[in-house]
Amino acid sequence: MLRYFSYLLLMSLVFGLMGCPFAGDPLPLIPVAPVKTGKTSYKSRIAVHSFSPDTVRGNGELTIHGAGFSPVQSDNQAYLNGKAAQVLRGSDTTLVVRVPEQAGTGTVEVQTGGQRVAAEKMMIYGWTTTIEKVRLPESLYGWKLGVDKLGNFYIPNGFFYTYISKYSPSGRKLGEIGFEPYGSRTDHTIDLVRPVVDENNPDEKVKFHILADYYSSTGMVSYVGELKVDFKADKVEREEWPGMPKRLLVPADFKLVGELKWLKSGNLYSAYGVQDIRYLDNELLLSGSGIFIKYVNNQLVDPPGPTDPFLAAYAGKDAYIVFQGQSALLTSVYRVNANGNAVLWAGNGMSQQIDGYREKAGFRKIVCMRGDETGRIFILDNTTLRMITPDGFVQTLTEVPCNQLCVGVDGRVYAYQDNDNTIYRLTIQ
Repeated sequence: MLRYFSYLLLMSLVFGLMGCPFAGDPLPLIPVAPVKTGKTSYKSRIAVHSFSPDTVRGNGELTIHGAGFSPVQSDNQAYLNGKAAQVLRGSDTTLVVRVPEQAGTGTVEVQTGGQRVAAEKMMIYGWTTTIEKVRLPESLYGWKLGVDKLGNFYIPNGFFYTYISKYSPSGRKLGEIGFEPYGSRTDHTIDLVRPVVDENNPDEKVKFHILADYYSSTGMVSYVGELKVDFKADKVEREEWPGMPKRLLVPADFKLVGELKWLKSGNLYSAYGVQDIRYLDNELLLSGSGIFIKYVNNQLVDPPGPTDPFLAAYAGKDAYIVFQGQSALLTSVYRVNANGNAVLWAGNGMSQQIDGYREKAGFRKIVCMRGDETGRIFILDNTTLRMITPDGFVQTLTEVPCNQLCVGVDGRVYAYQDNDNTIYRLTIQ
């Protein structure tokens, strides 16, 4: 009997090693399949956890940390504030991307395998400011400055600002623009000069709009005129009035764009106080110290919203105004929405200089505000130049000893002081 059990045990061991020929087929083993990395087969769930650094600049590198990215570089796409960013290198948890120029402040997004996700916090674009000083032979007064696409300056000059002087980007005087004002009036005052981009004209031909006014039997009349000047034309001399020195006049073509008439509290206001003017496609926008006005096809469109802002400016075609905050200083920027209501856009009402989003930001004392065509707002906070991005982020740029700003057609910002001949040319990137 013992021999029999020994035999059975031996045979069990043999069949266990060789596999029993009488048993059914064994269950197949399920191997762990590797994750494929092609654009159409990558199925991992992606996430963006963080990025570094928090503040970035154009052409710099941004590292995005997350999960589920593709090890194949070309499978990943990155977007900074909606702009495509070049993916330089990465892994399934990290991507290094090239920051586009002037990306602006916004979201950090990654797209992999048909999925697109964003980080919870915003990326802050680290704008840099380069400052150049330009000295003019004559002083500037108030907001009377225009800059064309080549960087030339245009400044109303003379007694009661009756003609326009032109200066090169380095500050050298190039000539003076004389013309017969609207209605052949000689008592007009030029309030504002705004060059216009005219790609059809050679460099020496300048097209711009002027804002001016004069007295009539019914009171002050204000108007916007379009002026075309050819600086290559022959210059002539003319005696302006007895006892005054001669000046050079440049032949110019002048066309009336429209008279400006608006009633406010029952009184007719002149162009005085208007600090910015834009005219495009029969739409005229004016803003400045206490007013923002809109004309369409020479018809006044009463701009809805508050009637007495302390400062007003257009950024793009949106109106922004400045009110006093809790500190009784100009510390709150409001945006006028489509319904005509002023809603808080930036500033916490307190006299504090803080960078941040919208109401989390703070201003000490706003003394000047200008907007550009892209929707950015530039503010002099005392003598600190600060910027509000189109999405409402306030960022400090640099210090300038000035109280006036001008946004040139060349896209740069110009800061200067009343009754001074120094202009600070600011390149913001």
